[in-house]
Amino acid sequence: MGKGSVLRGVLKGIENGFFVREISDTSAKYQKEYEEGNRVVVGVNRFRIEERLRIPLLRIDPEIQKRQIERLRKVKSERDSLAVMENLKWIKNCAESGENLMPAIFEAVKSYATIGEIMGVLKQVYGTYRKPIII
Repeated sequence: MGKGSVLRGVLKGIENGFFVREISDTSAKYQKEYEEGNRVVVGVNRFRIEERLRIPLLRIDPEIQKRQIERLRKVKSERDSLAVMENLKWIKNCAESGENLMPAIFEAVKSYATIGEIMGVLKQVYGTYRKPIII
């Protein structure tokens, strides 16, 4: 698909829905094998344990959440905001030009840019993935 380029081939495969089709086809094949009894799924269609397990839900103490939010506010107020903005701009430029993003991301993290800020810049350039509708 990429005429000799793995990267172009992967991108072309994503654009034309190749990978989604492959996953869908394989999923359908596995489901059919499961339903016909030709695929063993331990704990689902064979070797089941009949007793009910009680798994406690993880609950985050609201006080911990408040402390984390306060820590984030403190970090943002004490960091070099200009350095953060410059590094986020560097990430955007790298993303737009196709350069290696890792050096820019490392510098942004070192300047205390948050994951949300970094992802926000990448979303501006790349957008958000939407599963293609295959008819």
